[in-house]
Amino acid sequence: MIWRKIPIIFSILIACMLSLVPAALANSFIWPVNGEVITPFSQDEHRGIDISARIGEPVMAAQDGVIHWIGKTPAGEPYVSIDHPGGITTTYLPVQASVSKGQTIKAGETVGTLSSEPDKSSAVPHLHFGLFDTATRDDKNYINPLDFLIGKNAISEKKPVL
Repeated sequence: MIWRKIPIIFSILIACMLSLVPAALANSFIWPVNGEVITPFSQDEHRGIDISARIGEPVMAAQDGVIHWIGKTPAGEPYVSIDHPGGITTTYLPVQASVSKGQTIKAGETVGTLSSEPDKSSAVPHLHFGLFDTATRDDKNYINPLDFLIGKNAISEKKPVL
C-alpha cells in the first residue's frame, strides 16, 4: 500500500523544492562584463571585485533595478549605482554612463561603457563591481559580489586571477 503513495510523496517533494528556486534566484546577479576576476573582494581593503574589461566595452546592469546615482568617486572616477528590488545596491566604476538617474533598467541592459579614466586600484583596464545592502547606504555594508553572481564565472572565479 505504501508503494502506491511514493509517487505522490515524491511529486509533493519536487514541487516544494521547485517553489524555493525563485526565492534563491531573487538576489542573483549576472556578470556586468565578460572578463576574469583580477582582484578579489576584501571587506577591509577592496570592497568589490575587479573584472578585466576593455576600455569602451559595454557594461551591463547585473539585475533589474533603478539608477540611483551617476557621478564621480572622491578620487574622480566616474561611476553608476543601481538600487535593486531585493534591497541591494550595485556599483560600477569607472563607467561613462548612458543612463539617467531614476531610470528603470533590466538585467543585461547597457549602463554605459568602461571609461578610459582608470580605477586607481590597478593599471590593468577593469570594471570595479561592488554590492552593498541598500539600507546601509550611509555607512555601506559591502557584500562579496561572488556570493551573488551566477553564470560563467560563478564557481571558477572564487580564486583571483593574478
